[in-house]
Amino acid sequence: QCIEQTVSRFLPNAVTFQALQALDIEDPKLEANLFEALTEGLRILEDGQNPDGGWGWFVGMESNPLVTAYAALGLIEAREAGFTVNQPMLTRALDFVRGDFVRPGIDTPRWQLNRQAFYFYVLARDGKGSLRDYDDLIEHRLDMSYMGRAYLLMAYLKLDPDNPAVQDLTSDLTSAAILSA
Repeated sequence: QCIEQTVSRFLPNAVTFQALQALDIEDPKLEANLFEALTEGLRILEDGQNPDGGWGWFVGMESNPLVTAYAALGLIEAREAGFTVNQPMLTRALDFVRGDFVRPGIDTPRWQLNRQAFYFYVLARDGKGSLRDYDDLIEHRLDMSYMGRAYLLMAYLKLDPDNPAVQDLTSDLTSAAILSA
């Protein structure tokens, strides 16, 4: 199995585990299954992390910043669910993701802007994003997809909910929404 598949199972399990706790729902069988799946996912991620802090699409492959950011998000969610996450492993992953940061310019393609917004969101979820480092992204928000703008909005909400960018991004997204009955 590849790292992306591992995280794609791991991440919703972590969110489900959190939801059970938040809603005070007791389901011992479901909790045991989630605990087992999350423990296995954590083991795979720990075993599969490359020395540079990243993960490749498959264990042993060259590290990929997008896969690494996705894995880091899964680890953050697991930690939020109360699981013990190896903090040095997460720190190395976030450092690797930071290494793929590029200052956006006039010719920066949309996919790269969207990816930078996702990176910013992941870093913000861990309290490590810096508005100063990513402030240039807001100037290029109209060049992003709505997904990229949503990640950017969630990052700003996490780090600085009173920032004027929150209002601009919220307006962008609500203006694009198509209301129906």
